[in-house]
Amino acid sequence: MPTDLKALSPEVEAARQATAAQKQLAKDKLQADLDAQNKAMKARLSSTGGADSKGLSTETEAARKATAEASARMKAEEQSRIHAANKERRQSRELISGADAKDLDPEVEAARLAAAAEKMRLRDMAQAEIEAQNKAMKVRIAAKGSADSKGLSPEVRAARQAAAEESARKKEELKSNITSQNRARRLSRELITGADFKALSPEVEAARKATAEEKQRQKEQAQADIDAQNKAMKARIAARPAADAKALDPEVQAARKAVAAEKLRQKEEINAHINAQNKEQKARIAQMKKDGGHTQADVSVTAVMFAAKLKSGGGFAAKLKASADAKAAAGGSGG
Repeated sequence: MPTDLKALSPEVEAARQATAAQKQLAKDKLQADLDAQNKAMKARLSSTGGADSKGLSTETEAARKATAEASARMKAEEQSRIHAANKERRQSRELISGADAKDLDPEVEAARLAAAAEKMRLRDMAQAEIEAQNKAMKVRIAAKGSADSKGLSPEVRAARQAAAEESARKKEELKSNITSQNRARRLSRELITGADFKALSPEVEAARKATAEEKQRQKEQAQADIDAQNKAMKARIAARPAADAKALDPEVQAARKAVAAEKLRQKEEINAHINAQNKEQKARIAQMKKDGGHTQADVSVTAVMFAAKLKSGGGFAAKLKASADAKAAAGGSGG
């Protein structure tokens, strides 16, 4: 196996490693200098009370300038070393006899040329086969003089034309049958007394009538089932004499009746007090009119206030009775 001359010589590898080591050393030294400068800068900034945080001292400016110059110098030295290594490598390659511009030896070059020649031979062979097939196809097409541009034989074209004519004939026949049937249907409708253009045939009418009757029968059957279920439910409810329509037990029924009786008693008591109050109010109004006192508007306002208090509820009946008794006593003493 021939050696590829793109590999680096031991001298070049050693030179590159030495260059990388020097570059790393210079980078570490530069970073150490920057760290020292930053530490000194922080110390100066902390000791300067009113100084602007962005202001740089003369020493910092000088240090930054020196750092920039050192960085530029190291870059120039690194570039010079790279040029020297490249020059040495080119010189070592030029010493090899028979080396071309791509740094390949004769064996590698010969192998590449052979591979390219084989690839070209296979490509030419495939192209020759394609051209032979195309030539044979052209000969077969030329042998059929009556063939059209799609390369169909006369037999195929005749069969296609016959199929198309048969399809057209069947379409015309179907269209004629439909037209005849429509004409006959219209004539039969016109013969029916009173039938208009929208009249239905007897078969359609019979089918519709049968469908409607079946639908009505199903509806009546469903209603009969519902009625039977309701009747059975009423019979079951009537068979339980102790239960009412809501199926409540006697204790609940008694409690409900007691609550209803209490509500009715309170309502009657309130109505009695209201009637007494109204009677008293009417007497006062009559006396006021006699004496020329309050007007009807004042009486209306008093009635509205009374109605609002009545709606508030909550022990108002007792208060109303006490108020009525007090007013009655005051009226008697005044008379």
